[in-house]
Amino acid sequence: PAVKLNIVESESAGSVAPGAFLHSNVGKNRFPQTKIDQFQGALESGLGNQVDAAFLKFCYVDLSQAGDAQELFQQYQASVDGLKAKFPETTFVHFTLPVKSVPTGLKTSVKNLIGREVPEQMDNVRRAEYNALLRETYSADPIFDIARMESIDPATGESFSFSLNGTQYEAMSPGNTDDGGHLSETGKRWIAEQLIVFLANLE
Repeated sequence: PAVKLNIVESESAGSVAPGAFLHSNVGKNRFPQTKIDQFQGALESGLGNQVDAAFLKFCYVDLSQAGDAQELFQQYQASVDGLKAKFPETTFVHFTLPVKSVPTGLKTSVKNLIGREVPEQMDNVRRAEYNALLRETYSADPIFDIARMESIDPATGESFSFSLNGTQYEAMSPGNTDDGGHLSETGKRWIAEQLIVFLANLE
């Protein structure tokens, strides 16, 4: 409540007073390059060096087990690194890829035991591959780790993950979603609060 934020849906900062949070849907779900291209176009069409910070958030559907984490990251990196060089007065914030919840119970345990794939798990494995690349490459830059935030239950602080072949992978906390992928009202508030605090602490 102490943060007075003017939220505006726009791709132009020209007529907006300082203290605004500009947002816009970009590109098309499941076609992440279209999101990268439109984000880059918005910065190059006037937002660059006009905004204090800029960031692109993908949807969880933009990368699944059938996708290539390395390829998507290279596309993102090429665009953002070019924007960083072109607009040095703007801070570029990186977002990890959101995750989904995974089924639990005997059926999933048996599948894991006999080596059968659980689609929701494999989707999150691919997202984890992307997130690992982003965290390592941009460790010196501000990263809003939405994957980690989504895995935390806002009521208890418990972190949710699953183990596959000896590796732990983040999964959406059931407390943050009603359908396994999209944020519930509780989840939206939790993530929004964390983002506002994160942005307020940017240098």
